[in-house]
Amino acid sequence: MNNKMVKYILTHDIGTTGNKASIFGIEGNLVGSCYEPYETFYPKRFRVEQKPMDWWYAFCKSTKELLNSTNISPNDIEVVSFSGQMMGAIPVDKSGNLLRDGVLIWSDYSPISQAKRLIDEIGGWDNFYKITGGGQLVENYSIAKIMWYKDNESEIYKRTYKFLHAKDFIINKLTGNYCNDYTDASNSGYMDINKREYSSEILEASGISNEKLPSLNESFTIAGKVNKEASKLTQLPEGLPVVEGAGDVPAANFGAGVINEGLSYIYIGSANWTGVYSKKPILDPETRLVNFCHVIPNAYALHHTAYTGGIAKQWYKDTFCNIENILSNNIDINIYDLLELETEKLKDRPTNMIFIPYLRGGGAPYHNINSSGSIIGLNLAVKKEHILLAIMEGVALNFGVMIDNFKRLGINIDKFNAIGGGAKSRLWMQIYSDVLNKEINRSIYLQEANTLGAAIAGGIGVGIYKNEKILNNILSKMDTFIPNEEIVLKYKELKNIFIEAYNGLEKTFNLLSRIN
Repeated sequence: MNNKMVKYILTHDIGTTGNKASIFGIEGNLVGSCYEPYETFYPKRFRVEQKPMDWWYAFCKSTKELLNSTNISPNDIEVVSFSGQMMGAIPVDKSGNLLRDGVLIWSDYSPISQAKRLIDEIGGWDNFYKITGGGQLVENYSIAKIMWYKDNESEIYKRTYKFLHAKDFIINKLTGNYCNDYTDASNSGYMDINKREYSSEILEASGISNEKLPSLNESFTIAGKVNKEASKLTQLPEGLPVVEGAGDVPAANFGAGVINEGLSYIYIGSANWTGVYSKKPILDPETRLVNFCHVIPNAYALHHTAYTGGIAKQWYKDTFCNIENILSNNIDINIYDLLELETEKLKDRPTNMIFIPYLRGGGAPYHNINSSGSIIGLNLAVKKEHILLAIMEGVALNFGVMIDNFKRLGINIDKFNAIGGGAKSRLWMQIYSDVLNKEINRSIYLQEANTLGAAIAGGIGVGIYKNEKILNNILSKMDTFIPNEEIVLKYKELKNIFIEAYNGLEKTFNLLSRIN
């Protein structure tokens, strides 16, 4: 680490619900954060859009607010770096002008016919997976969205100079350069995961020109410097280095300290995901293991993502807890802490209920978009607190099935780091430890893993840090959860019942999906 006077790293996570700005000291200490939300639009069935200029306004506003609230001079910022939502397809012209007010974001399912055509042209899904390492729904990927633009808005496609991802749209606004990094591009559906370059086979099958794709950088690369116009809008000094950073999932993986084998992490945001470090891609069509490029050059981050995590607790709160919501506001207590007061008193864990946590269909480990949420085992003795406990268990059990997939592939995990808002719950952390029968360390940066990952990438990019091993020092302060041997055996049995329950319900889920 260098010995300069006090300097800081500014990071932005261009997320799905809003932009989080964070400033870190060069010792890795969080100095301050602020959050600026923006709107998501649903104009048609399967269509999900956001306005990239909303991201830019949020970036400018949160940057200025954060500098003001921390009383940090812009001249003391050493670098700005990024995490961002993935699977982007933002059309811009040669001057960086946005060609469509609202763009299709990662959760958009509109390109159904384009995804089918691509799979047919490429010779089947298995071949697509072999090339890209992408195990998610093909219509979610950038490549299908670009095909959708070409089919449905041909004039926009023709005028497009480059299709960018979310963070790289902001980088373009700051620097005027057109680029992407390997982590983000590895979740586009048009990158060869083994060759780490754009796939000519995929692009030919899709009919998309590689000239419309940006250059590729490592996450540590200086993508450019803040230009005069951006300096006026953001208060950042002209000439400030801008480092690429990473897509949000690899950034979280990195910020959680997953920089060597044997360690994994639990992310509980609205979704629930996990990943491991690997020296090479590992392809498994059966479990659709997702292969990302790691933030560390020439390494990989292997992931499974369940689409329902903390959103299940939010659904429970919003559906059943009007009185508790009012009470929590009146006595100034976090609503989730209040809800868990009664649940923590329950002496018998696990419950004798099964919660199938697919309030949002699709995702690991079953990848069935028709799956839906279910509670099995209800009776007249069940109270609200039992249902909340079953929900927390069901999310954790589903995570346990995902981890079993890693084990089946010979990937050993010794312990987990936990991040995300859901990890604030000590009860939930203990449930995860008991389900997994593993030690869980809770990160000191539960909700800043993405921005911390971006900060370390930025610091390496400008020479503040020598390498990623600095994370071992920054993340050393954690509390630890140890599995309870007696309860571990009960959850092992319950997980088997969970698997049987899902398999028994899958046909029902598919039948229900036919009813409008």
